[in-house]
Amino acid sequence: MSVEKVAVVVAGGSGMGAAAAKRLAADGFKVAILSSSGKG
Repeated sequence: MSVEKVAVVVAGGSGMGAAAAKRLAADGFKVAILSSSGKG
C-alpha cells in the first residue's frame, strides 16, 4: 500500500514558513502553501 505525504504550510510566503515548505517538498511531500502577504 502506498501512502501519499501531504502538508499544509500556513504563513508560507516568506521566512520560516517558506523554508519549512521547501524542506517538506524536498522530503517528498506535496505542499499547499497559504500566505496572506502576497509574497508566496
